[in-house]
Amino acid sequence: PTSSPPPQNVFDFFIVSVSWLSMVAHQLPGIGVLRLFRAFRVFRLFRRIRSLRLIIEGVLASMPGVSNAFVVLVLLMGIWSIIG
Repeated sequence: PTSSPPPQNVFDFFIVSVSWLSMVAHQLPGIGVLRLFRAFRVFRLFRRIRSLRLIIEGVLASMPGVSNAFVVLVLLMGIWSIIG
């Protein structure tokens, strides 16, 4: 019975292929954008490292409060810029 490779291996193969292609054919338009996919490899760490996942979950949980404070800050700065 044949099984398909794990998704992370397919993703790594895609990343390495794009990197090789970008080194060989740098004149191709849009190849630099594909190299940005290398940054997504970091997201795989969130599943493996529990403490990192807890930190990210904490940051995401605090976003509503931070966004409310940011809205108040923007309003105050807008008012002060109109007055001043």
